[in-house]
Amino acid sequence: MTINSCLTLVDAMAPNRVERSVKRRWLEELDAQVRVELWGETPDEQTEPAGAEDGTRVLSAPYPFDRLYWLYLASLVDYINGDTARYENGAMLFNAAYCHYAKYVIRNRGRGDRDECDE
Repeated sequence: MTINSCLTLVDAMAPNRVERSVKRRWLEELDAQVRVELWGETPDEQTEPAGAEDGTRVLSAPYPFDRLYWLYLASLVDYINGDTARYENGAMLFNAAYCHYAKYVIRNRGRGDRDECDE
């Protein structure tokens, strides 16, 4: 999933007024978190989003785990809109998707924090 395809999907599912640049930054922050927490990169290897991103970069979590990105964005849009019930539901779905991917990475790659998603 690219940054643009994720933004387009979220906007189609839940039209919103959050600036595209803000949503792109949220995606960049989450993707950096994935690379640090699950892939073992260091925070020093991450760069702050410059804003010049054209949106064609592929996000780190592959299909079918890439749903964590649009679930994350949708929940933050709900939060910004003050819809706490939808935000809480969305955050729960995001956390489940993130943990599902984390367990996959730990199981198949031997990377990540084994305590990340204790049940």
